[in-house]
Amino acid sequence: MAVGLSAPGHLAPIAGAKLVTLASEMRYKGRDDLVALVFEQGCSAAVFTQNAFRAAPVTVAEHHLGLSDPKVWLVNAGNANAGTGTQGRMVCESSCHAAASAFDVSAEAVLPFSTGVIGEPID
Repeated sequence: MAVGLSAPGHLAPIAGAKLVTLASEMRYKGRDDLVALVFEQGCSAAVFTQNAFRAAPVTVAEHHLGLSDPKVWLVNAGNANAGTGTQGRMVCESSCHAAASAFDVSAEAVLPFSTGVIGEPID
């Protein structure tokens, strides 16, 4: 957990990028727990854990990078979707399809990321 941080006074816009937050209720009720970063042109940066234990978002994102240029980063908070097996991968892929539909891109152009509780399935 970060300690001693304060909210930034100003966030400068990034040309060709948009940031959207919403309350998906994947983890929390009534507060934002999902962010999407949407890029007009693909982005090429991604760094993955070197740990042998790889959560569903890591394996799905790595797979998607082999198929398409990323256009959307989809990040949920409160649930890491790690240690959730086949169900976790299905939820991750379903989230990518929903984001793809919302932002008019292919599901393979969506990179999923998650942070939070380990071993708890996402509804």
